[in-house]
Amino acid sequence: MYDLPKYKGNVSQTARALNLHRQSLLYRLRNIEKLTKLSLVDADDSFLLEFSVRLWMLNQFKE
Repeated sequence: MYDLPKYKGNVSQTARALNLHRQSLLYRLRNIEKLTKLSLVDADDSFLLEFSVRLWMLNQFKE
């Protein structure tokens, strides 16, 4: 799905892995923060967002 945790927050490596321009990835990450009202820099917010995405993905497999 996404590789940001795999690259420990390194935006350049993640963008390369996703075949995105670095600025495009940053734009998307800012949009995620704006839509969720969470900060990807804050550890608790990052955990909550990742946990939510994983739960959503599990639910998709059940359907």
